[in-house]
Amino acid sequence: MGLWDTPAAAPDSVGLPGLVYRRPASFDAAFDALVGDVGRLGLEPDGPRASFASYIHHDDRPLVLERLSSLGPDRDRFALQYRWIGHDGDVRWVTDQGRVVPSADGQAVVTGFLTPIDVPDLAEHQLDADSQLKRTIIDNVPGGVVFVDTAGAVRVANTVARELLGLSYDVLTRRYIEDFAPATFYENGEPCPVEDYPVARCLGTQRPQPPLTIGVRRPDGTMAWAIFTAVPVRGPLTGEFLGALVTFVDITDRKRVDEKAFQARKMQAIGRVAGGVAHDFNNLLVGILGSAELLLLDARLPDEAKSLTQTIIETAQQAGNLTRQLLGFARQGKYETRPVQLDDLVDELIELLQHSLDKRLRVVHERAEKTPVVMGDPNQLQLVFFNMALNARDAMPDGGTLTFRVRHVAADGVPGAEHVLVDVIDEGVGIPDEVRDKLFEPFVTTREGTRGTGMGLAMAYGIVRNHGGAITVETERGKGTTFSVLLPACDEVPRAALTRAATPASGGRILVVDDEEVARRVAARMLESLGYTAVTANDGIQAIAVFEHAHPPFDLVLLDLVMPEMDGESCFHALRELDRDVRVVLCTGFGNDEAVRGLMDAGAQGLLHKPYRLATMAEIIARAMPREREATTA
Repeated sequence: MGLWDTPAAAPDSVGLPGLVYRRPASFDAAFDALVGDVGRLGLEPDGPRASFASYIHHDDRPLVLERLSSLGPDRDRFALQYRWIGHDGDVRWVTDQGRVVPSADGQAVVTGFLTPIDVPDLAEHQLDADSQLKRTIIDNVPGGVVFVDTAGAVRVANTVARELLGLSYDVLTRRYIEDFAPATFYENGEPCPVEDYPVARCLGTQRPQPPLTIGVRRPDGTMAWAIFTAVPVRGPLTGEFLGALVTFVDITDRKRVDEKAFQARKMQAIGRVAGGVAHDFNNLLVGILGSAELLLLDARLPDEAKSLTQTIIETAQQAGNLTRQLLGFARQGKYETRPVQLDDLVDELIELLQHSLDKRLRVVHERAEKTPVVMGDPNQLQLVFFNMALNARDAMPDGGTLTFRVRHVAADGVPGAEHVLVDVIDEGVGIPDEVRDKLFEPFVTTREGTRGTGMGLAMAYGIVRNHGGAITVETERGKGTTFSVLLPACDEVPRAALTRAATPASGGRILVVDDEEVARRVAARMLESLGYTAVTANDGIQAIAVFEHAHPPFDLVLLDLVMPEMDGESCFHALRELDRDVRVVLCTGFGNDEAVRGLMDAGAQGLLHKPYRLATMAEIIARAMPREREATTA
C-alpha cells in the first residue's frame, strides 16, 4: 500500500514530519488532512477547514496555481516549493509533492505530501543551485574572471583565467596574489610589484581600479599579456566588503603582432641613425685620410713623422671599415650589383675560413644540384656569411661541425617567388634568451671581453634587407644555432656596364661641390696634387652659378650627393640642363642606393665612396675625364 493510499486517520496518529493531504482539483475547495504532523504547518486538527489556495502565500500563489492547473493524465506528478501560511499566521517554506488520481465518482482528486523546509536548508539548497548557475555563466564569459577575497586568496577563476595563467582550478584557487609577484612584468620589461596590481589596489581602497597591462610568465616559461581591471564586491544585504572581482582581456596575440611591428620600426629608426652617423663620420674621415696622404707627399717630412702619418692612414681606414658596417646595417652598403652564384660564393668563403678556423672545426657545404643566381654585391654577401661563421666558431670552442646548406626555394602558386635559402648551422652553445631579441641591433654581442664589436650581425641584417631578402635565427641552448638567409632569385643576367681602362691623367678644371668644408677643401688639394685645377662650391645652388659662368668651362664636376638647399641629385639634373654633355663623378658617404643607381643610369661617369684614398680618386677621375683631355695631356 503506497503512501498516497493511506486510509483516513487522526492527523496526529502518525509521526510523519509533514502532512499527507487529499483535495479536489479545485483550489477553492477545502482539503482533508489525512496523516502527519499538522502542527508543523500551523494547522489545528479540530479547526475549521479552509480552501487550499488560502494557505499559499499571495506572492507565490499565481505560480503554484499555474503549475498545478496544468496537471493532466500525462503530467500527473509534481514537486513544488513555495511559502505556506498557517492558521497561526507564520510563513513557512514547504515542499509539495503529489499526483492526480481518480476518485470513486470519476472526478480528479489531488493527493500530496507537504513537508516544511527549515530556512537554513532552503538557503543552502538555493545557494548551491545559484552557485552552479553563476559558475556556468562565469566559465562562458569570453574574458578572464577571478574573485579574490579580502585576504588576497583566489576563490573563483573561470576557464579563460586558468588558460591564460597556465594553472588548473585546484592550483589557482590555492594561491594568493602575492604568489604571482615573481612572474609579472610591466610592458617595459620591469617587474610588476604586487602593490601595483589592480586587485591589490582594489582590496586596499575598496574602489574600482583602472585598466593596467601586465605580462605573466606561465609555469611553462611562455609569456601571456592581458589588460587587468578590478572592482569591489559587497554583500547584497549588508553591503559588507567581500573582496575584489578581477576581469581581464587576453592580448597575448595582439602583443606579439605589436612587438614585431615595434621591432621593425625600432630597427628602421636605428638604421636611419646609423646611416646618418656613418655619413657624417665618412666626411670627417675624408679630411683625416686625405690630409694624411697629402702629408706623405711632402718630401721634407721626417721619417718619424712619416711613420706616424702612416699610422693615421691605417687607423682611418679601420674607421672606414666600421662606417661600412654601419652602412650595411642601415641598408645603404650595397656598392655593386651583379649576378651572384651563392654556391660559388660559399666555396670561396670556406677556402678563406680554412686558414682562420680551429682545426677541430669541420666545415661542410651541402648544395643542391642547381640553384639560381641572386642579384647583389658579392663582397657584401660574403661578409654576411663570414660574420655568421665567426659567431659559429665562437659558439663551438671545443670543436664541432659548421654547415653551409644552399637550397632553391619556390613558393607554390606564387609567380616570381623563387628564392635561394642559405642556412648556416652550428653545433654550439646556442644564444641566450636575453640576447636573442636584440641580436641584430648594433653593438650587441655574445662574445666575451673585447673579442667583438657587436656590428657583425647588425651589418648582416642590413645587407640582407638591402638585397630584398630576410634573415631569421633558430637557437636552442646547448644544441646549436641556425641562421637562415633568404634571397630572391634572379632569372635574367643584366647587361654588363661599359667601362674603359683607367689611364692616369693630369690637367683640366674640376668643380668640387660639397657642403662639408673639410671634405671640400681636402678633395680640392688632393686633385691639385694630381695636377688638376680645382674650384669649390659649398652647395648645389652655388655650384650651378659657378658652373654657368665658368670661363673656361669645367671638364668635370665632383658632386657630393647629400647637401642642404639643393641635394646632389637635383644639382646633377640642373647641370645637365646647362650642359647636356657635362661629366659628373658622384661622391657619397652612403652606399649605392637607388638615387645613385638612377644617376649612374642617367649618365654619371663614376662613383667615389667616402672616405677614399688618393690612388682611388686618381683612378676614378682619370676614367671620367673627357677623351679629348686625356689625348691632350698624354
